[in-house]
Amino acid sequence: MITHAEELLSLAEAAVRLPRINGRKPHTATLWRWCRRGCRGTRLEYVRIGCKIATSTEALDRFFNALAAA
Repeated sequence: MITHAEELLSLAEAAVRLPRINGRKPHTATLWRWCRRGCRGTRLEYVRIGCKIATSTEALDRFFNALAAA
């Protein structure tokens, strides 16, 4: 769960911060899909602020750690 202490990022900002995978950065739509449907049973945590969607660097860390553990 995202807390107030975490730094919020838009999905576009989060996509820019992620490393390249197979030579390409993940698209913003990929992050949205990870939020809504998940990947291998794990969903990326997000918050809706008005009509915008945001996640945090900590949520990304939790998401990738959960994928690595699965």
